[in-house]
Amino acid sequence: MERAPLRDKTFGKLTWDDTLDYWNGHADIPGVGPVRISVDSEDDPDISPETAFDNARRAYRTLRDKEPAARDFAAEALLDTHNQAWNEGAPIDEAAFADKLTLEDISFHPDGSAELFYNAADLFGGHTLIVTIDEDGTFDDAEIAG
Repeated sequence: MERAPLRDKTFGKLTWDDTLDYWNGHADIPGVGPVRISVDSEDDPDISPETAFDNARRAYRTLRDKEPAARDFAAEALLDTHNQAWNEGAPIDEAAFADKLTLEDISFHPDGSAELFYNAADLFGGHTLIVTIDEDGTFDDAEIAG
């Protein structure tokens, strides 16, 4: 079903993706710049689209302040894996690991949880890293995708 773009008070212009059933757009993260975002407002029958957007806005406000901590969380969780199984040179430290991560996408879920998708440079052979954040804004997991 064709949906007209909407203008959100926090995210600006969002367009509907029929394939994924998400609203897509861009949002600015301080120190990072604009990143692609998706807002899932349809997948949970117990959460209205309005509440899903309220939850996404709340998660976004949290992430604006905590994005460097998300990279640090990923570095702490995955540094040993990198140094022991993927690194072909001298071991790196957490700061060097975190500095290589570039936030590219954020996917907001109806309950207020989110996934942050990072370009991991050469850390894991081109694989993306995903940091998940629960609905309370707590970092939950960091994993290698793909």
